Amino acid sequence: MGSAAVARTVQADPQQQFADAMRAFDAYYGTRRAVFGIDWPNRRYAEHRSWKAFLKAARRCSDNGVDVERFIEVVLGHMPKNGDSVTPNDLVSAKAWKLWDEHKNDARVDAAGRWAYFTGLVIQMQVSSGQSDEAILGTALNAQFPAWFRVLYPEALDDRIVGSWGEEALADLRADRDLVRFLRAAMAGKMEAFERKMGVIDGL
Repeated sequence: MGSAAVARTVQADPQQQFADAMRAFDAYYGTRRAVFGIDWPNRRYAEHRSWKAFLKAARRCSDNGVDVERFIEVVLGHMPKNGDSVTPNDLVSAKAWKLWDEHKNDARVDAAGRWAYFTGLVIQMQVSSGQSDEAILGTALNAQFPAWFRVLYPEALDDRIVGSWGEEALADLRADRDLVRFLRAAMAGKMEAFERKMGVIDGL
């Protein structure tokens, strides 16, 4: 076994691989929802029929020092076939990596980048602590998360989180139109539910 293979074996931490694959899953379905309006599946990660493809894509990104969320965003945005028909298995194809090499320095949408960054933090904390989304985002001890993300990341709005951070989240969103546009595209139903809960009549 060569030295590079030995290094990869030493670094192959199963928990980290799982966390990276979760990030790949969320990036794939989050981008498809934001760009093509395709609904998310349930976040039953390891039960998903394409989970092995996400594991493989995440491992290859890790081996090459590539951020898996950025990789997926680039590949879905530049595949020659319609991005809404790109499958998880396409993420590990030679074509995907050729596209990455050609477009990895393209400008990134700031709101999507922030969403991906905080998603990665949540997943890493889930894996290390075993806590739920709501437990992680519902405590002020985890001060790195902005209010808008705390409110909108969980699969369903959490009354306790909305009660604690809802007003601050509204202020965040009213000050950032690009973020609002991104979130409306990525999770229109949840945005509307949040606005109704906060008594916003005409939209943000």
